[in-house]
Amino acid sequence: MTGGDLFAYSTPAVATAKAVIALAGAALLALDLVLGPGARAALARRVLLGATALAALLAWMRFAPLAAVSFIHPWEQFHHVLGARYFAELGYTRLYDCTALADAEAGFAVPPAERPLRRLATNQVERASAALADPDACKRHFTPARWRAFAQDVAFFRAAFMPRIWGSILTDHGFNASPVWTLAGAALAGDEPVRPALLRRLARIDLLLLAGAFAAAFWSFGFRAGCAALIFFGTSHLSDFRWVGGAFLRFDWLALAVAGAALVRRGHGVAGGFALTWATLLRVFPGFLVAAVVLHAAIDLARRRSLALAPPHRRFALGCLLALATLVPLSVAATGRDAWPGFVANSRKHLGTPLLNFVGWKSVVSFDPGATAAALRDRSDVDWYGPWEDAVRERFERRRAAWAAGVAGFVALLGFALARTPLAWAPLLGVGLVVVAAQIGSYYWSLLLGWGLLAERVPALGPLLLVASAASLGVADVVEGSADAVFAALSALGVALAFAVTALAARRGGHTR
Repeated sequence: MTGGDLFAYSTPAVATAKAVIALAGAALLALDLVLGPGARAALARRVLLGATALAALLAWMRFAPLAAVSFIHPWEQFHHVLGARYFAELGYTRLYDCTALADAEAGFAVPPAERPLRRLATNQVERASAALADPDACKRHFTPARWRAFAQDVAFFRAAFMPRIWGSILTDHGFNASPVWTLAGAALAGDEPVRPALLRRLARIDLLLLAGAFAAAFWSFGFRAGCAALIFFGTSHLSDFRWVGGAFLRFDWLALAVAGAALVRRGHGVAGGFALTWATLLRVFPGFLVAAVVLHAAIDLARRRSLALAPPHRRFALGCLLALATLVPLSVAATGRDAWPGFVANSRKHLGTPLLNFVGWKSVVSFDPGATAAALRDRSDVDWYGPWEDAVRERFERRRAAWAAGVAGFVALLGFALARTPLAWAPLLGVGLVVVAAQIGSYYWSLLLGWGLLAERVPALGPLLLVASAASLGVADVVEGSADAVFAALSALGVALAFAVTALAARRGGHTR
């Protein structure tokens, strides 16, 4: 099954169904909040809430669970299977150049030299002829046998797309996973020729990871909070299946982040610190959950006027150090000493390149409704969005002070909330830091399901989060004209939600169990 087959289920009816499910979940959680868990018909409401969570899961799968289980996302798998399998030869900068060369050698129907191609060393889009002018720049990194294997794998993916779509895949943003991700990714991808059966097996790993994540959520945070998180995940526009459903190892970070928060909630600080640090080494931004724990510890030290960490903080720190001491050396042994410096350089380059679907406070600050991507793109240039990217960078530099003020204000509010919150909840409050301080791809905001788990402590967050999930579908439907406008609006919704969630958590006299 290829990209269009399951995307066909992406209809207005599905979006409407998701909104109804999210609002039904919000209503049930609000009713529990008003009546209390001991009220009459509480069991019936729990059954209805569970059914609503199951409906949300089916909605995430576009109400086609059998299709979702066998679905392959070829665009995603091209990047991550080949990026992991041939990391020693491709690094972070040669995937597209070498793919174009393999196309040229195979006699691809659309002349490769005439196609646009993103040069991953600079993130600039150029004619592919620039990359093809020096074939040795690519092939000298391969042995003849490895080049033949790479060319065969490229041929498989090329056949999965229409020529026009295959041409556009080489203008995406490359392979950006960390060396710790590549350690597992290369082992799982193996070296057998790429075939549908292999890709289906790889795609199902994420389904198992998600199952584990929600099992940990229900185990640690309880039924109502687990349902709130699952309903958000299944209905939010930003965690839609089309983004990375059917991909390869794209939910490992989420599974580890949820497991880490669950372990901390249960008092297993060493294991929780290890899991959250592992998630950070996979995708970096989960480090903001760790940062919230660090801020919690700093507040505790200041309050006690001591330089000695309290035992819970000490156990968490030990878990973080154990993860660093094991996973980093293993990744270096598997990917080489240059992998981590290469990852840092690649990440800086990637974050410095505006994307249409970036979300975060920075996306709000950088947006101008009069200078959207649709208005500024230049179809006469090989790099259509170059003028828009330049304009976004320039606007952000002019507005950087406003961005910094927003981040500083949120950190102050977060500190106020953490000072009144047990350590068990600190990682979940760190989700707001991701929203306000980071700028990441929209699908990573599936992490906001952590606020559903926080509803065990602050029950009002459950209905609030699910209403926001329904609103995200409305924003995506109402805002028209340019993708960056949609994601700027969704970013504004997320930032407002981050402040509201954190303020509710900071209230004195709130629910504390």
